[in-house]
Amino acid sequence: MVGVYLGLFFILASAELDIVAQLVFVAASMGTMIVLRFMAPIGPLRVVFLTVALLISARYFGWRITDTIDYVDPISLVAAVALLLAEAYGFIIAVLGAFVTVHHFRRHLPITPLDETQAPSVDILIPSYNEDPELLEVTMLAARAIVYPGENYEDPARSRKRVYLLDDGGTIQRRNHADPETRQAAEERYHTLRALCRKVGVTYLTRERNVGAKAGNLNAALPKVHGDYVLILDADHVPTADILQNTVPLLNENPKLFLVQTPHFFLNPDPLERNLGTFREMPSEQEMFYGVIQRGLDYWDGSFFCGSAALLRRKHLDEVGGIQGESITEDAETALELHAKGYHSAYVDKPMVAGLAPETFSAFISQRIRWAQGMIQIFLLKNPLFKKGLSISQRLCYLNSSFFWFFPMARLMFYLAPVLYLVFNVSVYNATSSEIVAYTIPHVIASLMMADYLYRRVRWLFISELYELVQSVFCFRGLLKVFANPRAPEFVVTPKGEVTDRDYISPLAGWFYVIFFAAVLAQAFGIQRAVVGGPQSDILWAVLTWNFFNIMLALGAIGVVYERLQRRTAMRAERRYGGYLKIGNYRYPFETLDVSVSGARLTVSNLPEDQVFPVGTPVSLSFSILHEAEIEAELRQQLQVGHPCGVRYAIGDDPLKRLAAVHLVHADSSAWEEFTNARARRSVPGGRLLFLMRRSTEVAWRHFVTLIRFGKRQVEKWYHESLV
Repeated sequence: MVGVYLGLFFILASAELDIVAQLVFVAASMGTMIVLRFMAPIGPLRVVFLTVALLISARYFGWRITDTIDYVDPISLVAAVALLLAEAYGFIIAVLGAFVTVHHFRRHLPITPLDETQAPSVDILIPSYNEDPELLEVTMLAARAIVYPGENYEDPARSRKRVYLLDDGGTIQRRNHADPETRQAAEERYHTLRALCRKVGVTYLTRERNVGAKAGNLNAALPKVHGDYVLILDADHVPTADILQNTVPLLNENPKLFLVQTPHFFLNPDPLERNLGTFREMPSEQEMFYGVIQRGLDYWDGSFFCGSAALLRRKHLDEVGGIQGESITEDAETALELHAKGYHSAYVDKPMVAGLAPETFSAFISQRIRWAQGMIQIFLLKNPLFKKGLSISQRLCYLNSSFFWFFPMARLMFYLAPVLYLVFNVSVYNATSSEIVAYTIPHVIASLMMADYLYRRVRWLFISELYELVQSVFCFRGLLKVFANPRAPEFVVTPKGEVTDRDYISPLAGWFYVIFFAAVLAQAFGIQRAVVGGPQSDILWAVLTWNFFNIMLALGAIGVVYERLQRRTAMRAERRYGGYLKIGNYRYPFETLDVSVSGARLTVSNLPEDQVFPVGTPVSLSFSILHEAEIEAELRQQLQVGHPCGVRYAIGDDPLKRLAAVHLVHADSSAWEEFTNARARRSVPGGRLLFLMRRSTEVAWRHFVTLIRFGKRQVEKWYHESLV
């Protein structure tokens, strides 16, 4: 059946048609896509929709390869072939993406709660390197609060669920470091975290040497723990109470299952979302991967380990020597080896951890360079197309996941090509107006329609291009290092919990000025050529449109690197909890607007009309969902009728009350689902583009104003110094 499908596809894609016949074909094909799109196709109709979209693109590439590259001069030929390769990369990714996501697959969660007879022992491992103890305390308290049969709160070592902190910042090697400051910091960290672990009922583990980064840290701990299953959490990934209830049964049911992966949900915006102000307006970047792609991978038994928020079977992990470390993306590499052993994976599409996205643009880029280098390492060192033990579908799934990270090369070529044509008249694309209408425009529209169909609720059109652009300049250099020496990259820990205490321009902004002004200059050259005269061709206006889109992307990038002040000290989550606020001998009903592990914002009822309570007034909070804990706090805003009020907890080192504060924010996974679904709003693609253009222009303008003011201050400073 697959052979017949591929044969028919090839015949239709390669059939020779004149321009009129091609226009009729694309009109009929796009009409079919529009009809199917309104039908919200599933099953066989979903396959038809994707096939028609890919067929339009396949015919475009047949024409593109045979008719659009002419020899004019060596530079033009090289540029034209490079652009064709960049487009071919995009088409391959589209084909692989369509294959991965062709089935709209979602696993059903277990219905029956676990009891002690169904509860194998579980070790919860929290690897750490340089994170703040307060951040670690929240994660450890939430891990201790995970609901699981056989819990022994009096003696955690006898529980069926045990929590371990794996501290790589307090190793013997670091505590004996030649640098006195490093040695002292490691010694202080070692004693601080040991005391913290004793307080919250967690076992502290460290090792002799910092070898193998995160993979080495985990592997050093595995011989010291003995659970049937291993739940791995990053230091900032705070679990909900039901994560084991929703994952352990899947491993219990299938002895060949090595992994149950769950989504990574982020409480805070990444730098693009924060600096452009889109966090509550559009789905997170990660939701495309965790909301659609991982589900598609799961259908093909290709869902892979993402480093955290995952439950693994210890026995299978031991078979491959623990967490793999040949690449710096140890998680995907480990899954690849276990899939090649014939074991299976599962993905549960329910957010049950809340983590922290990188706060600054430089931290974001550091993380993405590591991801890019690691996945290209896997592609080069353990190419999934030739990996023994994998099924054909698994080979294609891993190829999609690793080959995707070549995007910096394609994205930079898409930016460079119109500049070369408009400024230097380099012939990168030879076509007539009628051919552009018959082939190019249908290909672009079909690609956009397919992307909107597959990812509409989890990814806005055009935002992917902005994310790719801001990463490409830096990841491109990282990829070149991997190509030069695939074993050279080293694991770099992503900074977490950073706070920007002012508005400032990222030190990485320079490249985006170059990109923006190069595109603006190219646009001026092109307009001058179109209006005043000069070398022209049928594609001039098409290239001007393409270059204008690149200018808007560059404006967005300039907005992204204008880092905005971040006022919060702890992440807040919207929650509606009721309870009573006690001031002296009086109790007043309240409802929370949002909560964090350090405080809450409330609306208080039944206050006397003329009563005002000043900032600093001590209060206590009794939450309706907390049956025993009463949390002491103080007012951070004055409390009066008709105004919300902020409170800051004053609970000191009391572990039970700290646990209660963590419980208020992190216990309920349904809250994360509601937040995610609220951002997955349908909207018109054109409206999304206009919104992003407007927001990018606004923030880029503030960026340039800040730059001008800085330049003015520097000139004034230089002038005054010269007078002296």
